[in-house]
Amino acid sequence: MRLSKIKIHIFLLFLLLYLLSTFNKTAYAASVAEASSAISTQLPAQSNVSINKSWTITFTGQITWNQIDGINILNNSTFIPIKVNKISSTSLSITPIIFYQADSKYTLKIFLKNGRKYHLDFTTEPITTTLNSKPRVLGVQYRDDGNIYVKFDKAIDKETAFVTSNWELNGDKISNLGFKTSDFDISSDSTTVELKNLKRYIDVGSNIISIHSGIKDSYGNSVESDTIKSFEYIPYNIATP
Repeated sequence: MRLSKIKIHIFLLFLLLYLLSTFNKTAYAASVAEASSAISTQLPAQSNVSINKSWTITFTGQITWNQIDGINILNNSTFIPIKVNKISSTSLSITPIIFYQADSKYTLKIFLKNGRKYHLDFTTEPITTTLNSKPRVLGVQYRDDGNIYVKFDKAIDKETAFVTSNWELNGDKISNLGFKTSDFDISSDSTTVELKNLKRYIDVGSNIISIHSGIKDSYGNSVESDTIKSFEYIPYNIATP
């Protein structure tokens, strides 16, 4: 009789251990699932984004600049060079250093030190042109090399693009700013015109570049009369949160 009681006690002990083991595994799996779902937040996707879109991110609640662990933008797993600037303790701007590709998909990722992640998928605007359409300015950038880059939607005629009287910066003809024909450059596909050596005339904040109709594309179509585009210059300050 005593031996039977011992066997019953041993059986109950093993049963209790088994139930505890099963409960712990189930609880652990549930907690991991909850943590995983809470760690990553997918933000609403954006479409028809301009090729030089600068994102302004404003955090709410407890999130501040000091809690950011990393920021990147990817296109097909390729990292896109970006510049991040602190606007305030709870907001920042993210600007591509080079133009995005048209009609392409990108993902903006923000990582916080507490393990949370934010994802934003966006698609850039497509380029639709015809032989007889006027060339259109897709975007203007001022980069850290001190040069201005003007991106067109089609190949531009170099001869007309390199005429200094066809350009103005902040209301002044660039020829009056000491700009010479040799300060121009153009990309290999002739869609991006580069203006060099104008750094001293760039204002912090908003700048205006005016492009006159004397500039033509490779088919002889003129730029829309007096095209005016703005661009921003914000000194790089990510190192001083």
